[in-house]
Formats: sequence, structure tokens, C-alpha cells
Amino acid sequence: MKKLFLVFAFLLVLVGCSCDFNMNTPTKKTEEFLMRYKNLDEGVLSDLELSSEASGLTTTEHKDKYIDVMKRQYQDMNYEVTGENIDGDTSSVEVKIKVYDLYKARKNAEDYIDEHEDEFYVDDTTNRDLLKVNEYLLDELYKASEYVEYTITINLIKEDNKWVVEDLDTITKEKLHGTYNYENDNK
Repeated sequence: MKKLFLVFAFLLVLVGCSCDFNMNTPTKKTEEFLMRYKNLDEGVLSDLELSSEASGLTTTEHKDKYIDVMKRQYQDMNYEVTGENIDGDTSSVEVKIKVYDLYKARKNAEDYIDEHEDEFYVDDTTNRDLLKVNEYLLDELYKASEYVEYTITINLIKEDNKWVVEDLDTITKEKLHGTYNYENDNK
């Protein structure tokens, strides 16, 4: 009976170790990272709150709409890992993402505002009503239905034998958010 128990305990340790090892790959850590966005984990929501506060939006309603736009973006994001490169304690994972094209939606909304500026005036003046402008922009961003695809690189570093995602650069963040100005790439 004692031998059976030892064999069973050994198998449990072996299976437990192999599961942890399989979860500690650059690809798995990248997938976990992206799933935190899709699942709107606590850290992502906290970052969204901070971002809405720093956005320049002045009303609670607009800040909440901004958060809703980004929640929708994250939850509806699709991704596929297309490659992994490991070089010692560093790694890069290539990911193809598909997100709402918020850059185009914003650009179209801003063009509309410029072409129909009298709709956005304060009462009988020629001053823009920022509340009306922000309301229109946020509504258009939330209604965005066109997608854009990007290939992004997620860099990781091994710390204490565990792969950790490094901070994203600005362009990668913009692509993840769907706000990247891809028109500059064609110039």
C-alpha cells in the first residue's frame, strides 16, 4: 500500500510540474496577457479608469462611455499567435490581432464635425460645444463596426525562470486599442 501511495504521489508531482512547465512558455504567457484584456480583468479595468481620468473628458458620463468603448474593443478583439522566438532569457511573440478600427471611426467623426460645425455650436454662437463634440465622438467610436488587422510583437523576459511580458511600446498599445494611425505607414 505504501508503494502504491508513493507511486501515486510521484505521478501527482510529475503531472503538476509538467502542467506548470507547459504554462510557462512565451506563447502561453502572451495568450494569458491578451486574455486579461478580453476578460476585462481587474488590472485592465483599473488601467481603463486611470486612462479615462487622464483623457481630458470632463463629465462622468463621457468617461464612462470612453470606458465602454474600450471594454467593447477588448472583448471583441481576436488574436492568433503566429510565431515565437526565444533567445536565452528574452523572447518575442508575433501576434496577429483584429480589432475595431477606432482610428478610422474617430477620423470620420472629426471630418463630420468639421463639415457640420454649426451642429456643434454653443447655442447661437460660433464657439464649439465640447460636450456635444465629445458626445458625438464617443457615440461614433462605440458604433464602430469595421475591423483592422495588425501584427504586433509582444516581448518577454525570463525572471526567476518565469516568462514575463514586458511593457508595450506606444505603437503596440495603439494597435491593440485600434487607434493606430496607419495612414502614416503609407507615406
